[in-house]
Amino acid sequence: MNNFKKQLDDIKIPETLHKRSLTGIKQAEKERQMPSKWLPKILTATVTIAVAGFIFSMMKSGESSPIKQAAQDFTAETPFLNTTMIWSIAVVFMLLVVGGMLLAIKKGRPKKLVIGIGAITCAFTLNSAYFEQHQIREPMVLPIYIDLNTGNEFTIKYVSNKDDWRNVIALKVGNDFIQTMDGQTENTSWDAIPQWTEREYDYQYLRNSYFQIADEDVERIAQAVMDEESYLVFDDGAQVPVPFIHFRKYVEEGKQVNTKFCSGGMDEEGNDHISRCTLKQTATFDAIHIPKKLQEIVSFESITTKNGTFEEKDLPITVEEDGSIVIAFNIKSAIFPINTFVGLSGPNGNLSIMIFDWGTPTQDEIDVLLENGGVTR
Repeated sequence: MNNFKKQLDDIKIPETLHKRSLTGIKQAEKERQMPSKWLPKILTATVTIAVAGFIFSMMKSGESSPIKQAAQDFTAETPFLNTTMIWSIAVVFMLLVVGGMLLAIKKGRPKKLVIGIGAITCAFTLNSAYFEQHQIREPMVLPIYIDLNTGNEFTIKYVSNKDDWRNVIALKVGNDFIQTMDGQTENTSWDAIPQWTEREYDYQYLRNSYFQIADEDVERIAQAVMDEESYLVFDDGAQVPVPFIHFRKYVEEGKQVNTKFCSGGMDEEGNDHISRCTLKQTATFDAIHIPKKLQEIVSFESITTKNGTFEEKDLPITVEEDGSIVIAFNIKSAIFPINTFVGLSGPNGNLSIMIFDWGTPTQDEIDVLLENGGVTR
């Protein structure tokens, strides 16, 4: 063995070959220690996108600014970003992050640091995707069912993202513009929530716009509402459709039963609308009147007179002159404002009763509306 080793040592290696061998060894060691040139680019892109997304989300909220407006415009003009697209982008991005993590660990980067950065980035991505999933592209206006009476005032409700602080300035009906009663109001940085907010949901606000129509314009506007498209006009010029279900000036139809006094309101539980009337005449009632479009929401409960409490199956009933009658109608949880008339009818005439529901949807009802794309007339 020693002789063989000696013979190997005696073999003369050309100087140029020796230098090339040393150079090759040094180059191999250098490449083994160097991280991949793509690793910094992948990590830089990952962090840059995450930070940009965070800044983008922050700029969409709070007080108005050019950057916030740009973010809102981008959101409104990208309807293709539906739930499937949002989560597809999130999954692809997280796969890139995981790939970058594995590559970094393979190249000898600190394992705990790489996993920590990757976990934070993935968590932020999931949170952003979940948040965007619950955003709406534009405000959603709730339907409205209204019979205008004294004052010709009415309210239109709409749901908007919490970062959307625009105000409604008018209702456009055909060629008519009806200004809001509150006028154009600017929100300030001192406001905790936007002006005219009725309720706060997880990701949206329920906001109100108030309108009033002059007596001489009611009939024309009411007809236009049912014949043409109507839009809420925002202070940035955006227009969002209003799904009117019913809109008119209330006119008593047919002969009316004479009353001395009538008053109404909700019962103590807030479930039934109770009306109490004293009649000037003897009247017989044999039918209940509820508008057809509201029969799934409004239902008759009972009639109470001095002779007892009666249900619809007990009709007809007769109430004597100077007699009192208490009428109860149930209004199920309405998801839109209702201001209209129901009542009793019979051979002596009609007894009309105004019922009102503010129409404030619950969180679950709002979620269903958003999933279904709102309610149309």
